[in-house]
Amino acid sequence: MQRHEVPTHLNIDDKAFAGLTMRQLMVAIIGLALAYSTMSEAPLPLGVRLAAGTTVLLMTAAISLWQPAGRSLEDWALVLLRYISIPRVVVWRVRTSREVAADVEARFEVLLPDRPELGEATGGGIRFVVGTDEPILAEPGRCHSFVPKPIFHAQVAAGHRLFAAFWDAVTKHQGPKQRAARRSAVAGSRGRVLELGFGVGANWRYLPSDVTYLGIEPDGYMLARARRHARQSGRAVELHQAPAENLPFPAQSFDTVFATLTLCYVDDLPKALAEVRRVLRPDGEFRFWEHVRPQAGVWGRAMDVVTPAWRVLGGGCRPNRNTREAILEAGFVFSELNTARLGVLPAIQGVAVLPDSRSSSSA
Repeated sequence: MQRHEVPTHLNIDDKAFAGLTMRQLMVAIIGLALAYSTMSEAPLPLGVRLAAGTTVLLMTAAISLWQPAGRSLEDWALVLLRYISIPRVVVWRVRTSREVAADVEARFEVLLPDRPELGEATGGGIRFVVGTDEPILAEPGRCHSFVPKPIFHAQVAAGHRLFAAFWDAVTKHQGPKQRAARRSAVAGSRGRVLELGFGVGANWRYLPSDVTYLGIEPDGYMLARARRHARQSGRAVELHQAPAENLPFPAQSFDTVFATLTLCYVDDLPKALAEVRRVLRPDGEFRFWEHVRPQAGVWGRAMDVVTPAWRVLGGGCRPNRNTREAILEAGFVFSELNTARLGVLPAIQGVAVLPDSRSSSSA
């Protein structure tokens, strides 16, 4: 069947960056610098610390002063989007009726106000070209109406290029506290093991030698780095590109599911945790190490304020996520729960199980 492609242009006002303020962006940049320095735990030379501090100050000053005529913060965010936050390909499964269902594939491109690659694009925005094998959908209005809810297939090439490089550097310079937290979350794994969001593969060194490991990661740039690290280490791992909200595995197929600093990136956390319940065996364990929203009023509200900008610069991370409550609301009970700190944020580390498994083991 012939492939039909329909170009469509979206203004930046349709995206989440429309509400982003300059203050939030500045705070998020400073926050990322602090996060790197605290999470690495590595004693950095004075020259490196001075250079990093100077760079952060210059960046924030430049952002706060750079407001040329006709360029808004949303336009500046488009520059970030070009390199950080735009998926290259996203696939939707749409149904127009009981008889008609088709895949709609969208290729995303970022357009800047002063460089409109399309003649009909008068301002900055996001352009996507929709392709479908179903002729009835090959109309701009119809395609646009079906685009809001994506289903990420395994071949989706989405990702955050710069954040993947940043995270690779962070995990290479972790200190003893972070290494101990990862080891505690991972080393108790048994049987058939699934990792949610393996990133660049920082947890593999802590895996027991007798487990069968599978991992999912939605970010294509993280996946590429992880595959390179896997080849270098010789570790036997099975890697899949998929989101936590749509795990490509049958029900009750894993003895252990674990996540470390992953759940803050998940778009639909309740759905992801429901997927964890689905793929866990009745006596399985969900092991985790995650930062969470501060409970203190002022500090918690501060995280609420900076979260929109932090998500832009931090690859989608949400520092105000109530992960502990979300795990309980998903129907798990904690068999182990410890609290600690991860840089400037509180963190939780523990093991969650299904209620039936705990009652049967205690009987």
